[in-house]
Amino acid sequence: MSQSSARDLLTTTHRRVQAADIDAGVVGMSRIGRTVLAAPAASITFSAIPQTYSTLMLVVVGRGDSAVASVTLGMRLNGDVGNNYEDQQVYGNGIAAAAVERVAAAFNQIGYVPGSTMPANLPGQAVVLLGDYTGTAFKKVWTSENHHRLAAGAGGGYTAVFSGAYTLATPAAVTSLTVLSATGNLIIGSTATLYGVY
Repeated sequence: MSQSSARDLLTTTHRRVQAADIDAGVVGMSRIGRTVLAAPAASITFSAIPQTYSTLMLVVVGRGDSAVASVTLGMRLNGDVGNNYEDQQVYGNGIAAAAVERVAAAFNQIGYVPGSTMPANLPGQAVVLLGDYTGTAFKKVWTSENHHRLAAGAGGGYTAVFSGAYTLATPAAVTSLTVLSATGNLIIGSTATLYGVY
C-alpha cells in the first residue's frame, strides 16, 4: 500500500491517518527481533520487549528433531515456568476435525511443526497475536493460527486454531516471550520473528 493510500485509511480514533503518523511510525508494525537458528535449540527468547506497541505478533516457521510426526510448539511469557497457562485448540487433518483443552499447564500450546519422521523440507508455521501486552488491568489472552504438512497430497495437511490465556494471579505487562519445542529441539533454519503492531 502506498503512503497516499494509507493516508486515506481511517484509524480506530475515527480520523484520517496523516503523513506525520506514517513518518513517526505510529501506524503499521515494526520488527522487534528475528532469530534464524544456526544450531538446533530447544527454545528462542525475545527479552526486553519494548512497551511502545499495542499488540505483539509472533511468526514461527520450522521443524523439530524429535522422531515423531508432530512436535508441539509452546510459548511462555516473562520467563514463567509455573502452571499458569491454559489453551484450547480446534484442528483438522484431512476431512476430520476435533478439539482439545488444556488447563494448569507449564506453557501455552501455539501450534505444531513436523518432526524428523516426516518428509524433508516440509515446515510448520504458527502466527500468534497477543493484544494489550503492556496492560496490567487484565490477564493476557492470545490467538494462534497454525498449519503443518505431514505428507504431500490429500490428507497430508494439519491445520489448527488455538486460543489461550496466561493466568498469573496478578496481571502483568509482557516483557519477554519464549518459543519452545515441547520435545527435543527446533532444527537449523527454523525461524521466530516478533513484530510490534501499533
